[in-house]
Amino acid sequence: MNPKMKAALGVIFIVALACSLSDLSGNNTSQPVSQTYTPSIRTDPLGGPPGTTHDIYFDGFPPNAELYVEIQSNETGEVVHSFNLQIDPQGYGYTYFTSPTDANFGSHFIYASGTGFNSPVSGQFIVAPEDSGQFPAPQDPDDAQPQQNPSPGQPAVVVQPNSGPPGTYHDVYVSGFPSNAELVVEFLDPNSNLLLTFEIVSNIAGSGQAWIETSTDASPGTHYLYISGPAGVSASTTVLVIGSNQAPPQDPGITIDDAEFDAVMNALVTNLQVYWSLNFNKVWPEYANQYEGVEVYSYTAPADLEGCNVPANETANNAFYCFSVNRVYFDENWFKTNYAKYGKLFPAYLIAHEFGHAAQDVIGMPGTLSIDIEAQADCFTGAYFAWGEDQGYYTQADISTISYTMIPNELAESHWTWTGESAHGGGLRIGFFGEGYGNGLDFCKTFP
Repeated sequence: MNPKMKAALGVIFIVALACSLSDLSGNNTSQPVSQTYTPSIRTDPLGGPPGTTHDIYFDGFPPNAELYVEIQSNETGEVVHSFNLQIDPQGYGYTYFTSPTDANFGSHFIYASGTGFNSPVSGQFIVAPEDSGQFPAPQDPDDAQPQQNPSPGQPAVVVQPNSGPPGTYHDVYVSGFPSNAELVVEFLDPNSNLLLTFEIVSNIAGSGQAWIETSTDASPGTHYLYISGPAGVSASTTVLVIGSNQAPPQDPGITIDDAEFDAVMNALVTNLQVYWSLNFNKVWPEYANQYEGVEVYSYTAPADLEGCNVPANETANNAFYCFSVNRVYFDENWFKTNYAKYGKLFPAYLIAHEFGHAAQDVIGMPGTLSIDIEAQADCFTGAYFAWGEDQGYYTQADISTISYTMIPNELAESHWTWTGESAHGGGLRIGFFGEGYGNGLDFCKTFP
């Protein structure tokens, strides 16, 4: 795995899969390539009454571009809101804006300026009376840009795990499809009989995820998964159902497919980005828009972690959030070992916990090891998993695995003794996670 994954909350990296991660050292030996960019801005919903929250998507910008964004009133041209926004390595960005309750009716314009593209780029949203029944036709600003969809990459689908007995849940990750495309998922048995079909919609980056469960009486053997998109774009893979008289695939030890691991990690970071961008300002309005993002790095222990007051000989089997540099670090070998056992659940729990520490940093919690600090971070983690379950990313069976198998059996292995009384609260850690899962982020605000 390439070690660095960078994420910026409020500017969501809408990159669920196939994201090329930069080197931990920050060095980039690739040469610049001349390219013409056709960026665009779109809003969802396009229109609504005063007080509507509009998602704002920035597409097709130069990678890592820094934008200055202004939102202007339709009548006076007054700038009602301005901010800086960091575009992700794939050329996408996200934020949202809630129109004032006394906003003028009509089109309001969004302008983004920066370097490397024809600036400014414009978009708009429409404010209309709540009882109007329809929204006025958009007004085109003089320098309006045509709406563009990002070019799709090479379609791909990854299933994790890709084998298991009847009744196994399999996570499905797709990437490289056109943005906002309706994708048809078909699951066939070894005789090519259709067992299951449904639709998912790709995100703005052409990625998406879902899950399938093989039936308890599924026939042993190779099953087939097909993803079909518009204009004949498609991808496929296989799922092996292991019967009672059939040996499982040879245990590869901790050797796993790097592309698969990267895809899962990128999807996880994206999901955490979305979760915190949707919820942070709601729970802590007094700190609105102050959660600027987190950088995520992997390392091979022992390692000297920049900005962390952690001895190199104490970095094995651990993950850290380092307040002074706003970074999450994780031991890649430890993650991969447990990924082989628990799939995406292990990295999801650990990285979600560290993102919780990043939130604590913004709201002024002390950056020291204590039961209260760790308890609240575990509470945040449970709240994230409850949201993820609502989105279809996790199941109740996953929550049980985390609570009753993974936490007691694995998380006590780290140097800091994850369930130790001096740091994380001992066996109460399961309860901390459960409180967040059952009660949500608002409850965690004042927990424990």
